[in-house]
Amino acid sequence: MKANERRELHQRSIAELEEEVAGLRRELFDARIAASVEGKGGNGQISRMRRQVARCLTIINLKKKAEVQA
Repeated sequence: MKANERRELHQRSIAELEEEVAGLRRELFDARIAASVEGKGGNGQISRMRRQVARCLTIINLKKKAEVQA
């Protein structure tokens, strides 16, 4: 992930990030099912999606903490 993509994530609202997480989790589920059915490893796609979900959740938590402190 490039730096400008990370900046874009930080500029999104909490609601947008939560929608992103929901979509990524669905894609992750589908990728896991496809990997098990097809017997392929997913070419790193699953691990990239897991990292993206973690990034979004981290940003959500940071934003929520900032709201509480403000």
